[in-house]
This record gives sequence, structure tokens and C-alpha cells, in this order.
Amino acid sequence: MRRSSIGVFVLLVVVSSVVPAQTGATVSGTMHVNGKETKLGCVQAIHAEDWTFGTDNKPVSITVTKVLLSDAPADDLEDIFELSIRAKEGKLHGLLLKFSEDGKPMEGTVFDESLKTGTEPVFLSSVDFQDTSFTKAAVAAKGQTKEPIDLISLKEPIEGSTGKLEFTVAFDTPFQPEPKPTAEGPSAAETGPAKAAQEFIRATEAKDVAAMKRIVRKEVVEMLENPEAQQTVIGMLGESYPPGKQFTNARVFDFGDHGWVEYKSQRQGDDGKPIDETYKIRVIRVHDEWKVSPF
Repeated sequence: MRRSSIGVFVLLVVVSSVVPAQTGATVSGTMHVNGKETKLGCVQAIHAEDWTFGTDNKPVSITVTKVLLSDAPADDLEDIFELSIRAKEGKLHGLLLKFSEDGKPMEGTVFDESLKTGTEPVFLSSVDFQDTSFTKAAVAAKGQTKEPIDLISLKEPIEGSTGKLEFTVAFDTPFQPEPKPTAEGPSAAETGPAKAAQEFIRATEAKDVAAMKRIVRKEVVEMLENPEAQQTVIGMLGESYPPGKQFTNARVFDFGDHGWVEYKSQRQGDDGKPIDETYKIRVIRVHDEWKVSPF
């Protein structure tokens, strides 16, 4: 499955789960951001698809483990845009840790309202992980920062604070199961989420800003209303979501207030031959209307 990424704003990845909490999980830990302490009492883990560059400098799909340690459960661990909004509103504080398939720490993301966008990526080179265990069914580890990690996007560093991130965590949790589609095949295209996704793709392909503003969530509307950012946003959306020629084979995941649509499109391979790819569009329900959350 293909990942669409929009680096200026956030990273969007395609494999995710929506189970908010796992039975049998244990977690303890604290996080200090800009002098403020947060207790981390929730843990969720998923297998996810990610991308790296091979020896020929071409993107290669890899499987990674992602673990969210937070003070509140999340519906979708891969929806960084939604997580950052919740963090900016003070509704989520925590750490998203990414590990390679063999358990090596790769990178992290911190969520906190003291950050300008609610989130900031961090390197894990200064984190000491011990007692790690990675199986197909579960993941466990203990970790703590060996030295404070600099944060560069704080809104207002507290006087006397180091303006840094420190944390200590211990967790043991099963992986969340992959969700099943609520509709697929020809009937999926007639569902509310799929109709919203199709209108979004049509408006994006046509560069119909008025139509795009009607179908996307309010935070994206604000981006489109910014004259300096509008063309950049439209260009990135067009590159990330090509027209879906095979929406009759779409799969819809409708969880009531949020979900996503998977559809197929073609791109040209390095050899000039068409390649079928699967793309994913996230949606949220706002006042009984489905809105696209594309970032």
C-alpha cells in the first residue's frame, strides 16, 4: 500500500488501527516538557508501513512498530494531524515512538500544547532503551532520556525552564488488531465517507478551491484561505491523492465519527509501465457531514 506524505505540515501514513485501548497492557511513566510534568497512563501499539531509501536511493517500503504513550487514548495512531490538533487544544499529551522491525529505536514525536503546532519530531539517540521485547503479538520496553532533548518549537519557553524534553517510561502491550472494512466493492462508493473522498479528489484535480473548502475540515480551510500557502497546499494535495479510476473497488472504514477510504489509482513506474497503487483518505464527521482530513 502506498503512503502519501506532505512534509510541510505532517506525515500521513497508511496503516493504522482504531482500537483505543488494549486489554492486558501495562504502562507507567512521566514526561517533562518545558518544565511541566505529564503522567503517561495509556499505551497503544501498532504495526505500520513506513518508507526508507534503498541503496539505489529509491523509496523502499518497510514495516515498523509504533507505540503511543499518552495521558488519553487515541482513535488512530497514524493520524498525526488529528493528534497534533488534540495536543494543541490541550486534550492529548504524550510520545509516539517508532522502532524498526528488529526493535531498534528510530525516531519519536512529542505532543503537547506548549508546542506551536502541538507536535514536534525528536531523535531518540539520547534515549536509553532496556528490556525490550518485540514479538508478532506484543511489544515491551523500558526507556529514559540520558540527557534532555532540545525542543525548538515552543510557544513561550518558561523562564527558568530548560525548554527541553525528558521522560521515563515502561510498557508492555499487545498490538492492536487491524480493523475490518465496513463496506467494500461497488456498494462502498455510495457510502458517505466515499462520496466525500470522491468529491475531494474531483475538486483537487480541478483546483476548485471553493469546492475543496466545502469538503475539507476547518483547519485545512484555513490553509486554503492563506494566500501565501494556497497554491502550495493545492499542489501537494494533487500529488498525494491522484484521481481514483477504480472507486468501485474502494474499501470504507466507518467508525461513526471518523474513518478512512482506501481506493486504487495508477502511477507510471520507472519502466514506463502503469502500476496499481492503493491510496487512503481520512475523513471525520462534523455536524453529520463527512469532511476530508487530508494531512
